[in-house]
Amino acid sequence: MTAPLALGQNILAPLLPEFMKRYPKLAVSLHFTNQVIDLVEEGCDLAVRFVAHLEDSSLVVRKLGESSSLLCATPAYLAEAAVLQSPDDLPAHSCVLFCDDGSSSWELASPSGEPLNIRVNGRLSVNSMEAARTAALGIWGSAYCRSF
Repeated sequence: MTAPLALGQNILAPLLPEFMKRYPKLAVSLHFTNQVIDLVEEGCDLAVRFVAHLEDSSLVVRKLGESSSLLCATPAYLAEAAVLQSPDDLPAHSCVLFCDDGSSSWELASPSGEPLNIRVNGRLSVNSMEAARTAALGIWGSAYCRSF
């Protein structure tokens, strides 16, 4: 099974003791990564991912739930940073970039629900939600955080 790091560590791993006790004949191999892997090539039977659609139509999909994202910053950062009044102000801020591909574009929603694609800047790019959270709490900058 494969799953994103934060989801695997914070949600799936704590469920494992009870799951393994309930299914004693089942062997489980977990691979936590934010990289999308080729399930067939890697010999993986199950993947939990945050996706809107699958490109490989031969795979079976089941919706397990929804996630939401939020923009956050510490009060200490906001006290020292330029005033943030709208998403258009984000490029002037030091953002913690959560990405695997070097992307520095965040998709946000306008008050009316329309998607906004905002190009952001930051000195730190991580592929771990936990690292993004830790950096943001350390007053490194504002962060794009995902809640489950």
